[in-house]
Amino acid sequence: KRDALKWLRKNAPPADLRNAATLFGTPGGVDGLDAGVAAVAANATLTAKMRWPWAWNVPRDIFRDYVLPYASANEPRTHWHGLP
Repeated sequence: KRDALKWLRKNAPPADLRNAATLFGTPGGVDGLDAGVAAVAANATLTAKMRWPWAWNVPRDIFRDYVLPYASANEPRTHWHGLP
């Protein structure tokens, strides 16, 4: 997970870095979100990858570029992964 978050932070759009505290978390949390939106998304993504054996074969670069990101372009940066 640490590698995934490091990659997300390194490749985050510049506009997202203004909100780094809510995206990547801060000690003590921001509004109770100490893990950050990106960490919750990374956990959900990595859990799904471990759960489905076919996902193990997705190449690392494809996984990082197209599966791991917490949002795409103009999507809101929210905790949507836990929604039913």
